[in-house]
Amino acid sequence: MAVFRDVIQLLSAARTAAGNSDTGIVGELKELLVGISVTAVSGTNPSITPRLESIGADGAWYPLWTASAAMTGGGTVLTSVGLGEATNEALGETVRIAWAFAGTSTPIVTFSGSVQGR
Repeated sequence: MAVFRDVIQLLSAARTAAGNSDTGIVGELKELLVGISVTAVSGTNPSITPRLESIGADGAWYPLWTASAAMTGGGTVLTSVGLGEATNEALGETVRIAWAFAGTSTPIVTFSGSVQGR
């Protein structure tokens, strides 16, 4: 079985708004391992909902995987994406980690993310 290689490394940082990572090229890969680690939250009801997106031929970003629930405290989520994987989706050529952000009173969520592929 092929060894996983790094595709995207989103370094741990305190974030206050929705956003996305740099992109990663995955055209030759069959399986992606997506991990998100939340290490701190502050504010009123802060949360993020992470997702993995792939760019379409039309230039729009489409979700391949979205966390089943918003992450509201410290913890991790790990999933596999690809045909025949936990999230059974074709990968496309280019992916990125993106996240929706929620909360009031200056919500801050500190988290990191990783995409590895083989």
